[in-house]
Amino acid sequence: MDNVLKIKQAYSQTPWRKQVQTAGLFLAILVLGLVILIIYVDVSAKAASVGRDIQQMQETIEVLERSIDSKQSQLAELTSAVEMEERAIDMGFKPVSPGEAMYLVIPEYAGRQSVVLLPQNDAVQERKIVLSPEYSLSLIGWLRQQLYLPSVP
Repeated sequence: MDNVLKIKQAYSQTPWRKQVQTAGLFLAILVLGLVILIIYVDVSAKAASVGRDIQQMQETIEVLERSIDSKQSQLAELTSAVEMEERAIDMGFKPVSPGEAMYLVIPEYAGRQSVVLLPQNDAVQERKIVLSPEYSLSLIGWLRQQLYLPSVP
């Protein structure tokens, strides 16, 4: 009986050992929470950075499109009939009446193709800058989505 009591005392948990285990468990949970928090902050920062990069690229696209439109407008002005006539007169050309002109018929020539400088109204669309859900979903939102809306197999 004495031996059983000694063995029981040897293997029983002392109060300080229980306190160390409790403190260790608490610290392990705290470290795990900090790791999750660090990962969450890192992912959120990267998502915000990528989202901002996308917005800057869209702004650059809009600036370039406005520049292209401006260049097309300048080209249209330079090739307008009035401007071309002025430049031709400055270069020494003179207007010709239809009776003075000599026309040549070339069988293989299909003629000039018309140029459309402005697309039709249905082709012009307003652009909205919309941030896709991949860049606006937080970790907590994603967890809620996974818990409440399980994926369909």
